[in-house]
Amino acid sequence: VQLPPPPPPGLEKPHVETIPAQSVKAAAACAPWRQKAAEAAQKEDATEKGKEKGKANVEMQTAKVVVTTSEDVGVTEPEPEQLLTDITNSADLVGDFSAVSVVEVSEPEGRQAVPHLQGMQHQLHDRFYRMQMLDDQDHRTFRIAPGSIFCQRRWDESEMQAQPWPSIWSYTFDVDIVRTSSSFINIGLVEWITTSPCEIEGSSRGRTLAQLLRVSSHDEPCIGQHSSESPRQMMLGCRKGVKWYGDSAWEHLLKDDVCEGSQLRFLCEYCIGMRGATIQMRLWLQPSHINFRRRGRQCIRFARPLFEWTLPPSGGSVGAPRPCSVWVPAVTLFSRDDAVVVSWQEGSH
Repeated sequence: VQLPPPPPPGLEKPHVETIPAQSVKAAAACAPWRQKAAEAAQKEDATEKGKEKGKANVEMQTAKVVVTTSEDVGVTEPEPEQLLTDITNSADLVGDFSAVSVVEVSEPEGRQAVPHLQGMQHQLHDRFYRMQMLDDQDHRTFRIAPGSIFCQRRWDESEMQAQPWPSIWSYTFDVDIVRTSSSFINIGLVEWITTSPCEIEGSSRGRTLAQLLRVSSHDEPCIGQHSSESPRQMMLGCRKGVKWYGDSAWEHLLKDDVCEGSQLRFLCEYCIGMRGATIQMRLWLQPSHINFRRRGRQCIRFARPLFEWTLPPSGGSVGAPRPCSVWVPAVTLFSRDDAVVVSWQEGSH
């Protein structure tokens, strides 16, 4: 098959002109004033296209600025080394802060992370801490210091009688599970060794836990026990929903994994007898929304306490200080990237 020869010079296919160029030439063939009008229209079209292109570039730059700003906000969280100094000065949390990110969030942020459940009694919490495990080589236990916990006295019909004792005092704390991969998080109470008795003043309606139990709120001389990773415990394990107590004893309770998005609300009661001696302590699980791995989201409440403990006398007359044992709220993190938000009402140190 032979291809046809190329056309002789001067007979090549004419160049295809654009519509604006064709309109300009057609206008030129008709009249000079039409040529000027067509050229003005062409310039106006080019100007509008330039404006649209500039507007698109501005929108792209604005989007980039917004993304950059959001990233900057996410990076502004303090480093663990900075947080260690802040929390030690605040005396709210006690434990080993290595390999852990602890951030004190404001009240609105905390209430968004731990929303109060509808139809339930509002608890006024003013301390909110977000804790996240950064390493899976170790586990970390964080305690709320007894001098930072505000306790209120329960007033009922018995208070109308002449005898003011025994009395019931209580405090609340909430734990919101923000993130967990395998539910290896324990929540509840751990033992706090301190000295007693101490003469500490407090009002008849509200006291810190240290004032209520007449114990020292300082870390010394038992700071080693306060940072121990294996204290005696009364805790709810999110893995399989088991109860841990003592050193390593456990028993079944929920029989399912407690997953992220769960909101656990606790109430701790102290029964104070004659002369300020502690008679009994009870830990309750208040109505809580829990995300179970198999059963889905449910509202859980128990008619009986999770734990009940008869304490040795920690109050009484002031004398030579002696070691004594009290129990404080605590959270234990085991897995990397697991995160919780803990909130409670703070008392004066």
